[in-house]
Amino acid sequence: MAGELDLEKFRWPDEDVARVGAAKAKADATPTSKPHTRRTHSHSKKRFTKVPWAWQEALGNAHYVSGSTWQVALCLLHEAWRLTSSGCKPVVKLTDTMLAPVNVGEKGKRAALRKLQELNLVTVEHRPNRNPLVTVRCLD
Repeated sequence: MAGELDLEKFRWPDEDVARVGAAKAKADATPTSKPHTRRTHSHSKKRFTKVPWAWQEALGNAHYVSGSTWQVALCLLHEAWRLTSSGCKPVVKLTDTMLAPVNVGEKGKRAALRKLQELNLVTVEHRPNRNPLVTVRCLD
């Protein structure tokens, strides 16, 4: 037939097939560098918080700062950063649920807020039977 396709015209010569096969085997045998992995944001693990120098100085130079105060301060800074990065004001409704992972109870929360307010790092709006609204200062 005149319109048949001759596949033999498109076949690679045997020496080319052997050369390509050897090059592929060599490439597979050589160790490559570590593949680039994309970073994923894990919000449940490995959280970190940047502490403004003013906060570090105020908390470091204070007469006595409890562990609860530090935990509440870090929690407030993280939440304020999250709010301001989304365009909101740094006003945090400080709930017991937010502080439960860092083992700060109601009494520790009250004492910590009192100390942070005394150091002029936050302003606290106490509301009866509701969680306090805390405005975080000195974020710049």
